[in-house]
Amino acid sequence: MRSRHQSQLSLPPVEVRKSERSTPAVRTSDVSQSSELAARWFDEALTRAGLESKEVAHLLGVSVSLVDKWRSTNEQRCPSFVQMLCLPPRFHFELHRVMNRHFGFGRAALARVIEAAGDLAAVEVE
Repeated sequence: MRSRHQSQLSLPPVEVRKSERSTPAVRTSDVSQSSELAARWFDEALTRAGLESKEVAHLLGVSVSLVDKWRSTNEQRCPSFVQMLCLPPRFHFELHRVMNRHFGFGRAALARVIEAAGDLAAVEVE
């Protein structure tokens, strides 16, 4: 029977790489722009859903000042995905509406529906 040491692979030593990158993966300006956009969307979705900072803080178990920071475009903080899942469905509907306006998902979906209707119209009925 072979010993455990004999059954293991013998690999040569490998150079340990530095965990620091020579160039940053994301530029600081990109981070500030995306966090500003996220804060704007978060704030707009909460407003359209009729949720105040105090209610959101209670639902998430955080302070009102933290929710206000999440809503502020001057801060680089945002709630986690899990925290947002704890918010009521009306928030998610409004958040998706806000994102649809920005990315044009609604127009793309409508174009696909029209295309599908055209495909159905072209099908010959026997």
